[in-house]
Amino acid sequence: MALDEQFISINPYSQKLISSFNCHSSGELERIIQNAQEQFHKWSQTDYTHRQSRILELANTLEL
Repeated sequence: MALDEQFISINPYSQKLISSFNCHSSGELERIIQNAQEQFHKWSQTDYTHRQSRILELANTLEL
């Protein structure tokens, strides 16, 4: 798959474009996955009270 290709998501009912996503190289994918793992570890080591307050802020934002 060429790096200039995209994955395209189309609504099967309306045939309208939902979104498109750029393809990544193997190196980019490795960096993305490594970053996600590092951030998960950092988040899991964060104080419970801080995590709770952040999740509640997110929930309040989503309710708007």
